[in-house]
Amino acid sequence: MQAVYFQATPNSGDLEEIHTQMSAEMRDLAKQTGGFIEWRDCTDGSTYWGLILFDSEEAVLEWRNHPRHAEIHRRGEEDVYSSFSTKVFELVRESDWSKK
Repeated sequence: MQAVYFQATPNSGDLEEIHTQMSAEMRDLAKQTGGFIEWRDCTDGSTYWGLILFDSEEAVLEWRNHPRHAEIHRRGEEDVYSSFSTKVFELVRESDWSKK
């Protein structure tokens, strides 16, 4: 399993609608990618961050290399965000439990 962590800071609050649309498009694109598992995101009002889970590195690369992904990323870099970062992690260990 691979996790993509991202963090973005919009240039201003005036860009919230554009940011929301771009995030929804990225999420939809991820969901359409084979190997997609989950998308979680949140904001504190100034920074937006999230975590996307895929079942393999190949799935991450398929999503990242999609032409629409590149277009959205370029727009964010040029017009919407003052900073953006991503980090990709690979699952090392997993443990689960639940109360019944």
